Amino acid sequence: MPAATPPQAGGYHHGNLRDALIDAALALEPDSGPLGVSLREVARKVGVTHPAAYHHFESKDALVLAVAERGFQALAARLDEDIAAARDPFFAVIDAAVSYTRFAVRAPSQFRFMYGTSPASAGPLETSHADLLRRFERVVQAAQEAQLIAPGALARPAAQVWSVAHGVATLTLAGALDGAPRARRDKRSPKQTERRALDLVRATVVGLLFGMAPPDSPWRKKLLRNDESV
Repeated sequence: MPAATPPQAGGYHHGNLRDALIDAALALEPDSGPLGVSLREVARKVGVTHPAAYHHFESKDALVLAVAERGFQALAARLDEDIAAARDPFFAVIDAAVSYTRFAVRAPSQFRFMYGTSPASAGPLETSHADLLRRFERVVQAAQEAQLIAPGALARPAAQVWSVAHGVATLTLAGALDGAPRARRDKRSPKQTERRALDLVRATVVGLLFGMAPPDSPWRKKLLRNDESV
């Protein structure tokens, strides 16, 4: 393998070239999108030769897949942590959706790589997608066992909660929550944008849970009375 060129300013300074290439791809994403990132550009940003990058990734699809996989692993870990910290099964469902959306809003380039793969690199991510769905299924199952929502198959309600989180995240990153993607920057601060997205996710998931609850559910009756202790 040809020797690497001297590192550029802000470039590659340590032994883990694979991770450095992934970091560079994430840094380039805002200007080019996940599928616009090239191995040559990534290598240049890190400060190594093109062949050196190919030593770790045989193609751009392989690089995109690696970046996406890192994101799914990080998201799964964050979901596990936030679900475990939920105060009860009701809030575990809400917190799972909030955690998912917060991850996307705080790591937009990573999130776009996760869902912006080409057909060639999407297949290997099926397991990662299934693992996320299982996390939503677990919180739905716990809510069923606590008699917060009606019993039944898990896949559909889990997918509904996941869809709310993913939809709000995607619209937020596109700046489209007001109806259409903006050609100019949103005037809201990042904190305001995040707060708005998370408030919307919470309210929508509560609405979903309300629809899934048995008619005689105590928390459903409290919500109908506008009881803020729910």
